[in-house]
Amino acid sequence: MNTGLSSILGWGALTVGVGGALLLVRHQISQRRQEQEARGVRSSQRMTWEEKVLHEERKAKESLVDKEQRAKSKLSGTEEDAKHKRPASSTEHAARDTLDSAERKVRDALSAVDQKARVAVGKEK
Repeated sequence: MNTGLSSILGWGALTVGVGGALLLVRHQISQRRQEQEARGVRSSQRMTWEEKVLHEERKAKESLVDKEQRAKSKLSGTEEDAKHKRPASSTEHAARDTLDSAERKVRDALSAVDQKARVAVGKEK
């Protein structure tokens, strides 16, 4: 059985070890957050869950718009070829399908974001 002194020493050593580990981990987490903010991966702004959802939806909408623009740029060459009476290839058909799909997704995302923004504004009033 442990004596009183050995119990105190044991608990003291445990407390110091855990405290040191906590400080080390907090420092590492802080550095990682700062690196993420510098790269633009993490926002330094505090947001509510509703704001986070709207932010993520806007990012998704922007991504869809980028995809739509890339699909349109693929088709711009196709339109030039059409002027020269060349039949469309399967790649061009796939690009048109991608464009149509991207346009539908953008419209759906915009309507969802608008609807959620109206709901969020309505709750604030």
